[in-house]
Amino acid sequence: MSRSTVTTSLIVATLLALAGAALALMPGGRNRAATAEVIPASQGGPGASNDGRNRAVSVINETDRPIWRIKATRKGARYFGRHDWLGKAAIAPGQSAMVNFDDGSSACLFDMRFQFASGEPLIRMGVDVCRISELRIAAD
Repeated sequence: MSRSTVTTSLIVATLLALAGAALALMPGGRNRAATAEVIPASQGGPGASNDGRNRAVSVINETDRPIWRIKATRKGARYFGRHDWLGKAAIAPGQSAMVNFDDGSSACLFDMRFQFASGEPLIRMGVDVCRISELRIAAD
């Protein structure tokens, strides 16, 4: 790798980090990281199923970037929807948050879109939230 490529990469990484920090400080921006606590259905999901199945999943951020949004919808839906399952929280690198993916439909299989502070998405399809207790998010 050439010196100019390394320099350019460092500049871009620095700018992305500064942009993320600036957004976090803006009114309405996310300025706190989620900790390992359950986000209740009233905050995390739009509803509650009455089938007795647990849809709370520990989302573990194993990347070097904060996760700012989690969009999830029943498997096979055309769009991820507008609901942000993290609410006003974020998951800092190396941290986790319990997220209740109960949308009231009794569905277990979800397609998920994780959005980092940089705006970059990471997609996970067909996640069975009724069978897992944790979901590790790592860079591809």
